[in-house]
Amino acid sequence: MSNIDGSKAPFLITPPVYKLEENRQTLLHIVFTGDKNKLPQDRESLFLANIKSVSAMPEELKDRNTLQFAMKARLKLFWRPASLDNSDALTAWEKLKFHKEAGKLIVKNPTPFYISFSDLTVSGKNIVPTESKSEPGALLMKW
Repeated sequence: MSNIDGSKAPFLITPPVYKLEENRQTLLHIVFTGDKNKLPQDRESLFLANIKSVSAMPEELKDRNTLQFAMKARLKLFWRPASLDNSDALTAWEKLKFHKEAGKLIVKNPTPFYISFSDLTVSGKNIVPTESKSEPGALLMKW
């Protein structure tokens, strides 16, 4: 687990290492190990869970030339303090401010919630962000 700046986050994932048999699944448990009072109480916090998986090598292929891949998934974990109202989170997107500056679309987020775009379309054209800073209260995205 890490903070968005890459530093260690106050969470522990268990089990840290496990063997997953073919066609099986497992549960990972995320445990908060820090002091809740040290997290911002006026806005959400974002942490990243980095999950790495390596496929097992079948016995019949161990002595042969093979190409093996490792997959890494980065999952977002949002921490919402109890002081924030969940109903406000559902309408936070309505408070986003959009404006054009120097030929770029700027989006500002005045709310205490993280807002993620799965996709953004302007005048029928899909927009891909060139720069993104998506902290609550300071969301700035340029296209």
